[in-house]
Amino acid sequence: MHDEAIGLCYNLKRELNHVAETIPCNKNYLTQQIDTINKEISLLQGWRKSQNKTRTTVLQNEIQRRKTTAEKMGFVLMTSGEET
Repeated sequence: MHDEAIGLCYNLKRELNHVAETIPCNKNYLTQQIDTINKEISLLQGWRKSQNKTRTTVLQNEIQRRKTTAEKMGFVLMTSGEET
């Protein structure tokens, strides 16, 4: 979701730059819009990074919960690379 939104922002920037180069228009206005798009891209990237951190934390908590449950049930858990 984030990657698609970021990609669309880059497409929009490219289109606005093309407009600025192709037709006479208010370059100030287009520059402001491109700056706004750049801010949106930064926000989307920050959101993605935050969600990745949250996802990692949730997965680590779930692994620990399952490990604890398995140990309470008497199972011995091995990590990859361990031999019996």
